[in-house]
Order: sequence, then structure tokens, then C-alpha cells
Amino acid sequence: MIGKKSWPLTQVGQIPTLLGEPYPLFLDAPSIKQIKQWTPTGVFVRTGSNCYIGYNLSGGP
Repeated sequence: MIGKKSWPLTQVGQIPTLLGEPYPLFLDAPSIKQIKQWTPTGVFVRTGSNCYIGYNLSGGP
């Protein structure tokens, strides 16, 4: 992520869970810079101290 200039990640929200603590929701550096121009279609969820899972929307109508 650092090599692709996607670091640092910035927390922008949380995802509630049925049981336990919510998962923090992050955007990468390029998305934060452009957030006023478009809606992000990809996010990162932290699942451990140094572990992130990326999710992207895909497809169309």
C-alpha cells in the first residue's frame, strides 16, 4: 500500500457488528483527496493490528 501511494489510511466511519466491537472503516490517501469530487467505491476494513481487507463495488445497472 505504501508503494502504491495509498498510505496513510484515514478512518471515516465504523461498521457495526452483531456481537463485539465495530470494525473501523478507512479510505486511502488518494480517495481522501478526491472525496469532494466523487463517491468512493472502495474501502478498507481493519481486521487486526496490521491487517486490512479491501472491498470494492463492481458491476453496474
